[in-house]
Amino acid sequence: LLEESNLKTEILEGRKFGGTPEGIAILVDVFRSTSSIPILLARGAEYIIPTKTVKEARELKKKIPDALLVGERYGFKIRKFDYGNTPANDLD
Repeated sequence: LLEESNLKTEILEGRKFGGTPEGIAILVDVFRSTSSIPILLARGAEYIIPTKTVKEARELKKKIPDALLVGERYGFKIRKFDYGNTPANDLD
């Protein structure tokens, strides 16, 4: 076991951290989409098309006008999207 005095904990946000951490690194990557997608499907969505960018989602909306746009950036619903992707909110 490591002695408590040897432990150093840092929270590094990927977008802001450009280097490589030293020592043991633990990556936690939690997407709200993994909770939202099953809820949307259970509530009647025929299919879901994940996109890499907001721009790509908006371009798809032009091709599929009846589609709903669901997504967030930094915890807030994206402007002109139909819903955020927090499962407990807005998916009724």
